[in-house]
Amino acid sequence: MKPVQPFLIRKKPEISWKGLQYDQSLTILIVDAGFGTLNYMVTDFPRKPKVLVDYRLSDNYHSAPNALVVLAFKSEGKPAPVLPSDFSADSLFDLSKFMLDNDLSDDLVGLSVIIVGSDAFAIERQRVKGSVDYCHSLLKKKLHHKVDEFYSRLPLHHLNSWMSITYQQPAISANVCCRKLSLSAESHRLDPLGNASISALATLYHPTVSSHRIPLTNNFVNYHRHTRTFVALGDDLYTLALIDKDSEVLHWLLVDIPVGELSDAGNKGITIANYLHPAPREPTNCTNFVFLLLIQPSSLAELDAYCQGSCRKRKEFRIDFFMHQYGLRLSAISLMRTCYDLPYTVHSLSQPHKSARNGTLTHMDRTASHPGVMRERDHARLSFIPPRLCRAFHLSNHKCPLVVTTSAVNSASQISSAHLPIFLISAFILLLFREL
Repeated sequence: MKPVQPFLIRKKPEISWKGLQYDQSLTILIVDAGFGTLNYMVTDFPRKPKVLVDYRLSDNYHSAPNALVVLAFKSEGKPAPVLPSDFSADSLFDLSKFMLDNDLSDDLVGLSVIIVGSDAFAIERQRVKGSVDYCHSLLKKKLHHKVDEFYSRLPLHHLNSWMSITYQQPAISANVCCRKLSLSAESHRLDPLGNASISALATLYHPTVSSHRIPLTNNFVNYHRHTRTFVALGDDLYTLALIDKDSEVLHWLLVDIPVGELSDAGNKGITIANYLHPAPREPTNCTNFVFLLLIQPSSLAELDAYCQGSCRKRKEFRIDFFMHQYGLRLSAISLMRTCYDLPYTVHSLSQPHKSARNGTLTHMDRTASHPGVMRERDHARLSFIPPRLCRAFHLSNHKCPLVVTTSAVNSASQISSAHLPIFLISAFILLLFREL
């Protein structure tokens, strides 16, 4: 029997069978055999149904199928079955004791089994309830289906946690390629399960990184539903790495992150390789990057630091060799796709120390450590964007001025010296008309 997805059984089922008499009095139970809970109970069915326990689906987060058992007991001439006084929806349900207490041992007249699989709907419900976070299983399934040489060298079966990555995109306002471009500051949380991309403008500064497991609650303490958590020794250490998936260039490496600091892993530990801005080198291109969280068997504080910018040592880095050399085990992974788009082009050309040749940047400062907006000296900077870049983004080919500001207040209150004569002439004409 093929397991049914939890999303498809999220609503109460219609219960019937051949030979059912509508003047009968039956007690119907739906018991979750895997989680040990009572998911539905109705008495005096179908004559005068009285629901004692509202229906709830089986939020099966595990890869193994789970069984929902539907039981029908005859209750003609007997008092209606009652639940234990300490019963709650999340408590373990003792079916044998329930049958003995209500004298139902010889009254079972029907039984059916529903095999329930797992899907993203059930996994997310468990996470939102604060029961268990098993989202990494969806990512593991996605990566196993990818025919990719990079992922084939990673022990994906070791994944046991989820990693959240959040970038802060700075605000930018500009007139570029004869168009107005305006972006407000906002947060971007990576979604490795989707196919979305983010602007390289958002990845200028290192993100906030967190990874944690929600503790097990008592309703899951049963014979086969135990889940590994971060209940670990206080001296456990982790490594965080950011790698270009295609070239395998190392962009960031932190070691010795304490297990107690995984809620803010991006700002903890020892920096071995500082954050190198993950961005494509050509306009309109996109590049894939991978974040890896690795469990260390011992401290790596004695590792030699890498260069500040791009260098041969970063280019020769291989994550599988690194893991094997230091006995690291894969714990969590996240994916990111960044694009060299128009906002990032505007930011790059607006920097005073950057120049352009044939429409491409000849020098870029690709390292950063603190988020923020453009510096004050970059406000209202006036230059011209190369027509080649405008054509790359299918915009105007005309030579249009590039005006970049990061504050609407500043840009409105400051008048460029290049426009001062026009402003004075306009003011003079206005005064002249008032005199007339």
